[in-house]
Amino acid sequence: MKIIKKIHYQLANQLGIITWCWLLSLLFIGGIIILETQWSNVWGWGIIGVTLLILAAQIQQHVLIIDSHHQILIIHGLINSNRHRFSFSQIKKIEKKGHQCILIFQDKSYFPLKLWLSKKGQQQLNIFSTGSDQIEK
Repeated sequence: MKIIKKIHYQLANQLGIITWCWLLSLLFIGGIIILETQWSNVWGWGIIGVTLLILAAQIQQHVLIIDSHHQILIIHGLINSNRHRFSFSQIKKIEKKGHQCILIFQDKSYFPLKLWLSKKGQQQLNIFSTGSDQIEK
């Protein structure tokens, strides 16, 4: 039985934090421009609109795809043009701390991958990592 599950994530490493800081800064700069010109500045609204579109794309495009049939984990990102594929044999263990999930790999050349996941997403990833045949929906 082929079961594929999609889980939305955000990076919890330095790159993810810097990206979110820049986007929120642009959002606040657009708001300041609008408030300083008393709601009539097109540039402020443009900055806010573009920033909201990038934020929505970032939230939607960061997806973990769990394929239990092939026993692989596919990681999609917003900027990454390629997909990162990891089999279960490559993942040494999965640590959970609050909403943060850390994937530690067997190969020492890979850095631990830190992700922000919902509790439901962590449960789905845990079921996948224990080798269960089926994943709850």
